[in-house]
Amino acid sequence: CWDVDDVTLEGVCVALCTGTPDDPVCAPVGTTCIITNDGVLNLCLPTCDPLTQDCEDGGLCIATEEDPFVCVIDVSGDAGALFDPCEYLNACDAGLACVDSSGSAMCDPRFVGCCLPFCDLTAPVCPADTACAPWYMMGTAPDGLEDVGVCIKP
Repeated sequence: CWDVDDVTLEGVCVALCTGTPDDPVCAPVGTTCIITNDGVLNLCLPTCDPLTQDCEDGGLCIATEEDPFVCVIDVSGDAGALFDPCEYLNACDAGLACVDSSGSAMCDPRFVGCCLPFCDLTAPVCPADTACAPWYMMGTAPDGLEDVGVCIKP
């Protein structure tokens, strides 16, 4: 049960990964296995495009330690706006990534992370003092994500 509402105590059923730790498998099409909490939580989460933020029901499209972007619960609350400090990958509003706070002079250096926007490498739009840098190293982006970038100091 995932994304449980604090008031209604209702959540969404999410498939668990099968296979082995070295070769996890997700049966639902359009999902990928995300293993977190020291291997205790193994969920098949929907993949997504960070440039379109195509997650359903207010979910966030974030990067994972693996290659794909996945839809997760938005925990940003009243924070998570552009240049806000962040501690978790899902602590920024939709369209923003929690990256190292050195990514912009507008970020508070007292914090580890800062919310900065994703950008399209083919038509970059970034805040002052940042430029659109590729999210993936050349030739390593998964199909369909070749144009994904993030706005950081050049």
